[in-house]
Amino acid sequence: MMKGEDVRSQGPIEYELISHTEGLDVHLFLVTIHSRRTHYHAENELFILLEGSISIHMADRAYLVRKNDFFFVSAYEAHRLSKTDESNTLLVLQFTSQFSRAYYPSLSRMRLRQPLLTRQQDPGLYAQLLQGMLVMFESMGKRGKGYPLAVAAALNHMAYALVQHSSSEFITVSSLSWEERRRTRMMNVVAYVQEHYAGHPSLAELAQKEGVEVSYLSHFIKDTFGISFREYVNRLRLEHALRLINGSDLRLVDICVEAGFSDYRYFTKAFQEAFSKTPQQMRDSRDALRPLYVADNEIAQRQHDVSRIESAYGYILHKLVELQADLPNNTKQS
Repeated sequence: MMKGEDVRSQGPIEYELISHTEGLDVHLFLVTIHSRRTHYHAENELFILLEGSISIHMADRAYLVRKNDFFFVSAYEAHRLSKTDESNTLLVLQFTSQFSRAYYPSLSRMRLRQPLLTRQQDPGLYAQLLQGMLVMFESMGKRGKGYPLAVAAALNHMAYALVQHSSSEFITVSSLSWEERRRTRMMNVVAYVQEHYAGHPSLAELAQKEGVEVSYLSHFIKDTFGISFREYVNRLRLEHALRLINGSDLRLVDICVEAGFSDYRYFTKAFQEAFSKTPQQMRDSRDALRPLYVADNEIAQRQHDVSRIESAYGYILHKLVELQADLPNNTKQS
């Protein structure tokens, strides 16, 4: 490890909204990094380098992640990625801690003292993460009967392996710094909006839960997310509607209600402003989902290129199977 530049000196830190896969708590994709500015998200992130190397900066540390290494970033942990003199390809898994909220809520407070996870450092943990990633990738790629169950099983398997990792720790409320308490409030806001956006989310109700004034929470959300509470709710509703348009045959008026909109004309107008097409035009074209958090200027700057796993299924499968075959026999059944 080497000392790196504090992420706070890198200009504005952006919050990234993640679109999950069909109601699951995961998002799996392939990406090439050019230079990804400092950002954070409500999801934990685990990725493996399939090609090349990258540099990742978190707080006052910088890590060089090489080919075949895993790296873990906790939810709300600001980080910045940049390419080295090698080209790179990453397989990225993003997942929320909500999946284990009922039976293991402590997962949301887990931090790894050593986020760089290499085969040499801990062969047993590495083998379990690789196995979990392979199962999840094959399940999401093939989408066979009952595949969400296999995805959930793999996610639990990897989370358990990380919890057992000797370098993990759990943050207590009393030990939280001001910045960490702020992140906790961010997590509470995200959890509330994700749970209620299709119904009747109330800023007043959320403020009461947080024990703060409505005006304070309104400014907190605007400062933290760059958008108002109402805009945040509408973004999630529109992304929900887009998933239903692309992945179901529900009537558009039913999708409007399912996504949380009470007025179809307002829904149509908001949808067209977000996606440059009416809901009917989108259904007719069946465009691939375009997440709302990707701004046009970000695409132009080409910070990174993202691909769906289906577009490179054979390539990824070959890489993961090859890595697994190369592991020592005593770690494969860990």
